[in-house]
Amino acid sequence: MLGVFLFLISPPAIADDILCERVPTAVVIEKIPPKAKSDNPCASASAKIQASAYECGNPNDVHVKTEEYLRADIHDAERKCEEFCKEIAPSCKAVLTKPTECALSIPSSKAIAVGREVVKCPKHCKGQAFMYCSLYHANFFSYDKELFKDLSPNCHCEKRETPQE
Repeated sequence: MLGVFLFLISPPAIADDILCERVPTAVVIEKIPPKAKSDNPCASASAKIQASAYECGNPNDVHVKTEEYLRADIHDAERKCEEFCKEIAPSCKAVLTKPTECALSIPSSKAIAVGREVVKCPKHCKGQAFMYCSLYHANFFSYDKELFKDLSPNCHCEKRETPQE
């Protein structure tokens, strides 16, 4: 079964020198500006925002850490989405499509094998189980725009009903 799982991970997912952990980090992968000039510049502006976090740690922590990472990924992506929409126009508000689960995560039963065989968790980390959560199912360590080309934006801008104070 691990062989099937490993096959689903693209080769760039294997890292030579990963950190023991990475705090939730959101990155704007692609900005999609409004399609045409209009009275509502917010109307069709959107973006693809990837957020992910990981840790090489204790296998007993996989479920709890994954849930924590999802909440933190969403929080950081909301911040990036808000920044993007404000760049379009001050009257824009951000709406992030919030997932109810990680698009890519590691099941507890596979965390040790993935940590040792796929991502190669460094020996000096808290453990060898790889805990991971991302908003898009793309790749553990890459933010290459090509990996996201067929995915829908998760950040959309709308016009605020009332001006923001």
